[in-house]
Amino acid sequence: MQSQNTGAFEAALRSLLLTREALGAYPLSSEQKRLWLLAQLTGAATLPVTVRYQFTGVVDIAVVQQNLSTWATNSEALCSLFVEVMGRPVRILMPTGLVKLEFLECAQSDNDIAKRTCTLFELDRGPLLWACVTRTDEQNYELLLSGHPIVVDEHSLQRIAQTLFQADPPHEFPPAGALANLFHCERKLIRDEQTVAQWQQWGTRLREPAATDIPTENPRPPIKGSHRQIHEVQITHHGNPLCEADVVASWLTVLMRWQGSQSALCGVKVRDSKHSNLIGPLQTYLPIRVDLMENSTLAEVRLQVVEQLKSGIRPPFSTLLEVCPPKRDLSRTPYFRNRPASTLS
Repeated sequence: MQSQNTGAFEAALRSLLLTREALGAYPLSSEQKRLWLLAQLTGAATLPVTVRYQFTGVVDIAVVQQNLSTWATNSEALCSLFVEVMGRPVRILMPTGLVKLEFLECAQSDNDIAKRTCTLFELDRGPLLWACVTRTDEQNYELLLSGHPIVVDEHSLQRIAQTLFQADPPHEFPPAGALANLFHCERKLIRDEQTVAQWQQWGTRLREPAATDIPTENPRPPIKGSHRQIHEVQITHHGNPLCEADVVASWLTVLMRWQGSQSALCGVKVRDSKHSNLIGPLQTYLPIRVDLMENSTLAEVRLQVVEQLKSGIRPPFSTLLEVCPPKRDLSRTPYFRNRPASTLS
């Protein structure tokens, strides 16, 4: 029966590829599966990934269009669409990707921008990337890039933005199939018993009792939505510049004091530097947990953070949820409820 189902799936897939004139079909990564499932369950727009820049100068919109087309043609992620075949999600690779570009002659309000960035992307049709150049006055412009997180992350959009206004940018594209190979390696690791055992041990350690709720006057809704609270804090420092470990360690120390606990958890957004030239959904969250012992110092807390940031055995967060699922509660995100984000200058 299983071979018959497999044969029927492959026949349906071949027919789809011929109809769509696609170059190939691939399974989804763990993160893409999670995003696909969320889209099917909610039937609503997924919060897009966005970057926003202000700049001064002269804009040649034809150059912007040409550079976007170059990215859409040479980036495996941007050439991808996502369809369902016999109940299974499949990523199909098209000869070229679609990108929507708009040029606006006057500044937009924040509400107008929010409406535009929350436009529903069609996973099976595209485009999954949207660019908007707005003239705010005679010599000043604003660039907004927005993409579906199933194909891009913040690093990807930042890399694209750096080249958009250059007449002859120094593009460095990875070899064909690099993204598919990376996702294939991820699936191989999930089938490796020793690796999965390490991940499960780490997940179990993260789930040990810890006060993880920040005291607040606002009651938690029964089902967590996409609304979030952002608190900005300006930090003045002298001497050596702050690094990520300093920010995370300081935040977790404050969090433990606030919660009245000896342990705290947060999530840190990370991306493997070995894949810096790849466009794709490669950023993930790394849960960081610290535990205070008797008479612990801030330096010891920082050391715990550094060891976890440098560890090489951590899977993508969506893979951690797959191999070591925590007890779920619809009112909160799994493992951690907050994350520090720093802008260092």
